[in-house]
Amino acid sequence: ADGSYVCQARLILTPAGKGTHIQSVEQYTDESAPEAMKATSEKTQANMDRMLATLKGALEGAGK
Repeated sequence: ADGSYVCQARLILTPAGKGTHIQSVEQYTDESAPEAMKATSEKTQANMDRMLATLKGALEGAGK
């Protein structure tokens, strides 16, 4: 790890009626070459999509 990529991810939960609103915020810096930045962005987006799908499934399953 050379520190050329730093990521911060947050889940913000707020009450919403009888449920909870979840906001996902992800910020990162990337000092890599443009080609590497694009690859990192795509990888990061895919990871976030998987994490949110897993979270959604777990939360929806918990309500049953």
